[in-house]
Amino acid sequence: MISSSENKLLRVNRNFSSLFAYNQRLTYFKDLSFTNCLKHVANKNGLELDDRFLRSLVRNEVGDISTSNMPIKNYLDALRYIEKAHVNNIDEDYLASLYAILLGTTNLTSFYRTSEDNSRNNTVVIGRMYTCAPSHLIEGMMESLFLFLKQSTLPSGVKAGIAYYYINYVRPFDKYSDELAILIAKSVLG
Repeated sequence: MISSSENKLLRVNRNFSSLFAYNQRLTYFKDLSFTNCLKHVANKNGLELDDRFLRSLVRNEVGDISTSNMPIKNYLDALRYIEKAHVNNIDEDYLASLYAILLGTTNLTSFYRTSEDNSRNNTVVIGRMYTCAPSHLIEGMMESLFLFLKQSTLPSGVKAGIAYYYINYVRPFDKYSDELAILIAKSVLG
């Protein structure tokens, strides 16, 4: 005969087991999501990295990382920062934190782009050629975005799309504007 205490312990054990299985599934899907994000970033950077390496990187099973693969590791660090930060206020400080992580540094010596971007890769032609916002307008444009994100009552999916588009439109950084646009959109969806 099972006592009421033993019955309660059996129920707790059963509940814990189902919770453990649920957490394992969540971990699997998070790892898969991070791996897919890293694969996209690797392709964008011209790196051919197989899924096995990327999964190992996500699971912290990779010891030494080559210099050429550091942008992928830094992007993973930025994803983990977003996951842990639970940010309520996306502002210049938050953006600076993400940018520093992507650069792999703790000290930013510069922030917004200070020169004009004339790269053919960043050119869009719709009626006339557009590259990105003039450097002297970037700070004000980004402050407008932060104010919009803080005050808007639009659904978070709409705000994420607007943030992604706007950062790509402004291109506030010499490097990693695309990656930061995606990271900020992920932060808005939080």
